[in-house]
Amino acid sequence: NLSDKIDHNGLNEMFAKYGNILSCKVAMGDDGKSRGFGFVQFEKMEDADKAVTNMNGTVVGGKP
Repeated sequence: NLSDKIDHNGLNEMFAKYGNILSCKVAMGDDGKSRGFGFVQFEKMEDADKAVTNMNGTVVGGKP
C-alpha cells in the first residue's frame, strides 16, 4: 500500500537502490489521485527479487 502522497518519482527513489529500473508507475484513479499501489519493472530479475524481499511489509507514508 502506498500513501497518496507518493508519486512516480517517490516510488522510483524508494526502489532505485535495488537495481536499474526500466519503468515505474503509480496507479492513478480517474480523479487524479493515487489508488494506493504501483508497479516497478527492473532490468534484472534478481534485482526485482531483492526489492520484493526487502520491501515486503514495509510501511510507506504511514500505510502498511
